[in-house]
Amino acid sequence: MNIIQKAKQYTPIAILLLFSIGMIFLFYNSFAGDTTNIPYATKAQLADEATARTATDTALQNLVNNNALPPLPAERFQVTLTLCGNSDTPQWGPCHYTVGDTGPAGGKVFYTTDGGLHGLEAAPVDQLAAFWGCDGVAITGADGTAVGAGVTDTADILVGCDQTNIAAKIADDYTLNDYNDWFLPSIDELQLLYQHEHVDGGFAFGPYWSSTESDSTNAITLDHGKPLINEKGSTFRVRAIRAF
Repeated sequence: MNIIQKAKQYTPIAILLLFSIGMIFLFYNSFAGDTTNIPYATKAQLADEATARTATDTALQNLVNNNALPPLPAERFQVTLTLCGNSDTPQWGPCHYTVGDTGPAGGKVFYTTDGGLHGLEAAPVDQLAAFWGCDGVAITGADGTAVGAGVTDTADILVGCDQTNIAAKIADDYTLNDYNDWFLPSIDELQLLYQHEHVDGGFAFGPYWSSTESDSTNAITLDHGKPLINEKGSTFRVRAIRAF
């Protein structure tokens, strides 16, 4: 009996709470569906935002008219203004590169994918000549040949070979315009670079090291476009590349 009486005591409170919750939902839905009921403070904020947006568009258009900026894109939602390595003029949106362009780091682009959004660029000059390193030691994972394998080959060499001044280390240490993510190219990447050697100043006489290991005592070089197997202890040229 006491339980029923207590329940009756709380019934009006429960009804009041449910009524309050219903009114809150009704109030919220009326504002969400009808912007004319937005409080005046919010209307003022929206008006200020619209004024600021108009002022920004006007300022940008004035810069375009004065040739300080490229024409504004039709879709301007979160678009960025970018200064690309292949141009002194800023552009809207991401950079697109073609073979022969100056890349993001200041190297020379010799391979592109995704319509020029990504690719490979080579250092504009050779690095120090060096030996491949760890003659007599098979480096696990450093046998990749394909385009895209150079970065992992280089990482595997640096993990598996603790000698200093080796070709992979010299490529990895290379820095240009604060970009320090360079690596020794795989043999396919090196061949691709050789096919476009006109874009990066050409190759010097003699072999260049690739990151591709042949066996425990040999690795693959490129000499005038021809892949050759050479002893890891031999000293040859190094040309670093990077992906973008």
